[in-house]
Formats: sequence, structure tokens, C-alpha cells
Amino acid sequence: MPFVLMRVFAIIPCVAWYRMHVVNAAWLDNHPRLAYRALLATSLFLATLLYLSTHTLPNDDGPGTHTAHRNFPVPNFTPVSFVQLCAGVVFILVAFSNPIFFVHSLIFVVAALVLVLVPWEKFLNGCTEASAPLQKMVFVLAVALHSYGAWVMEKSERRQFRSQRAMEVSQSRMSSILNTLMPPLVVEELRRNPPTAALPSHRYHRATIAQADLVGFTALCSGLQPSEVVTLISDIFGLFDDLTDLYDVYKIETVGDAYIAGQAETPLTRRNSPLSVALLALDMIKEVKAWSRDHDEVVNCRVGIHTGECVGGIVGSNMQRYHLFGTMMYQVEILESTAPPGEVQASEAFRDAIEAELEDRRARHHEDGVRLEPRHLEPLSTSKGESHSCSEVGGPTYLIKGDST
Repeated sequence: MPFVLMRVFAIIPCVAWYRMHVVNAAWLDNHPRLAYRALLATSLFLATLLYLSTHTLPNDDGPGTHTAHRNFPVPNFTPVSFVQLCAGVVFILVAFSNPIFFVHSLIFVVAALVLVLVPWEKFLNGCTEASAPLQKMVFVLAVALHSYGAWVMEKSERRQFRSQRAMEVSQSRMSSILNTLMPPLVVEELRRNPPTAALPSHRYHRATIAQADLVGFTALCSGLQPSEVVTLISDIFGLFDDLTDLYDVYKIETVGDAYIAGQAETPLTRRNSPLSVALLALDMIKEVKAWSRDHDEVVNCRVGIHTGECVGGIVGSNMQRYHLFGTMMYQVEILESTAPPGEVQASEAFRDAIEAELEDRRARHHEDGVRLEPRHLEPLSTSKGESHSCSEVGGPTYLIKGDST
């Protein structure tokens, strides 16, 4: 086959691949595996044609094509032999011009062996005489070394990918842990602030906090093993966690068998809806009753809700948490401890806040969802016999009822 014709055939795959890559980039995005195989086949075809094209050169005139050195033929550096020597370099450059997998790079090693073992001088008219054994050996060895380089590169990239993946998983876990210790918006604020900045603190003017307590939990735990106590509290608090996600209420903390959650202005929560906190409290009681019935246990729940001002901030040096402080936290605890079992007790401040929201919902033709019944009781008493006046929680209290109650 003529030398020029071989060159033309070698250029055709390059032009075809270029048009596929540039003109039809969308096809490459949708078919990455097929594009990779096409690139691999094109490189193999092109490298092989470029190598064989050197064998179509005419023979050098004159004797002494090879010089014997200790009975081992060594080729003279004539123009034709120099071109043949460059053929191996061109083959390697084309074959490994694009990153490929190690397994696929072995295809070029096999192709190199075929090129040096097949007597092409018998099939190509007017070709040069066969390459020297040393030239063949160097060519195959060079291709094999580049294949080994592909293996080293692939191994390094796989190790780097695993390290990067492990780092991403660790960062995801750390973000998840941070989001359980602090409000997500506070975590974002920490990331934006420089390392030398003071820890953020915030004042909330319209916070609505709910505190739930398990009634009968202490008596139940007295006859259980420690692992059973942990499982019990994890089951119930897990139900509460699902409810906070449902109503977009932030879980502030748990203290013993008390569960505290609420909403306020940003950055505590993105939404601030007293109604959402009330619905959360009602569903907490429903979930505990259902759990008690399913497990044949005597456990109930009571909840206290209050609306007011408080301060939030990060405390601690090693185990940092975001806590709320203020008189309202004490008032929420009173409302919870004096609430009847299976009921939600709210303050007058909460009543004012939720009535404003319910009035707005009625104006938009939304259902109320809850109603408040005055609790005519003075003083308020806890299950332990402690008494509190209604003035400690800002006035008379109310029991929250659902529409179906």
C-alpha cells in the first residue's frame, strides 16, 4: 500500500473523532462509555497505521544495512532506519495521548507484539527490510513501560478518589452532627465568620418554645435494665424527632425525659409559627399514647408552651451546643410540670400569638387546626405537690385542643 495512502487513511479517524468531539459534544455527554471506546479504537487504529506507514518507504541503496557487532545485528542510522525508529515513538505518543485504563492499555502492548512479530516485509510491496531484533525489543519494552505508567497513574487516581470520597463522607457526617447540635442557619453563620470572630449570639423577641415530659417514665424505668431504658427513650424521642422535621420545629435539647423544641426568628428557624408548635405538641401526646398502647405500657405525656423573649448562643469550649436562656425557659418548665397528663398547657402570651396567626389564617380561608380552653385554676400544682401562681407564667393558662378533640 502506498505510503501517502496510508497517511490519508490515518488522518480520517482523527477528523471523524474531532467532529464527534467538537461538533456533537452533547452526544459525548450522553454516551461517555461509547465515546471512550471510540477514542480507544481510533487511537489504536491511528497508531498502527502510522507505524506500518514507515515500512512502505523504499529500501536504502547500498550495502551495509546492518553492522554485525559480536554476532548481534545492529542497524545503521540511515534516513530510512531513523524514520523506522521514530515510528515506535509516534506509536507511543498516539496510543497514550489520552488517559486510558490500565487494562485497556494492554491492547497496545498486544498490538506492539503483533507489529514486531508479523513479517510485514512479505505483505507490503517495496518495503524496507525487517527491523532489527534490538529495535523490536526496545519498541515493545517502551510500549510496556507506558502501559505500566498507565497502571501507576490509575492506581494513584483511584487512591486519590477514595481519599476525596472519604473526606466528603467525613464532612457530610460532621455537617450532620453540627446540624443536630446547632440550628442550620447558625452553622452557616459560623462558616461565614472568620476563625478569630467571637461565637455568635442572638436575641429572639417572639420565640415559641414547647417542653414535653413523659409521665410515668420514672416508675417504668425502675423495673428495666439500662439498655432497655435507653431503647425506650430512643424510641419515643425518635418519634418526636420525626415530628419536629414534619413541622419545621428546631429540637433545642433533651434533659432526662424532657424534650424541648421550638421556633423563633432566624437564625433559630426559617419559619416562626406558634400554630406549628401547638400542632407539634398535640401530636407528641398522640404518639406517646399510641406507643404506650402498642407496647402495653403505662406512659403518658404532658407539654407546656410559652411565647416570649429569650437569648440564644453557643456555650462550652470542647462540647459546644446552642442553648436558649431567659425567664421564658423557666416559665415553659412551670407550664409543663403543672400541665395535666395527656394535655398541652399554654400561657396567655402564647394565646395572643396564636390568635394573631389564626386570625390571619381565617382571612385567607384556612382552617384553624386548634382551639384554646381557659383553665380556671389557681394556683398551678405539679405532680410533686409544688405550687406556682399564674403570675409566674404571665397570667392565666389555657389547654390546647385539636379540632377532633
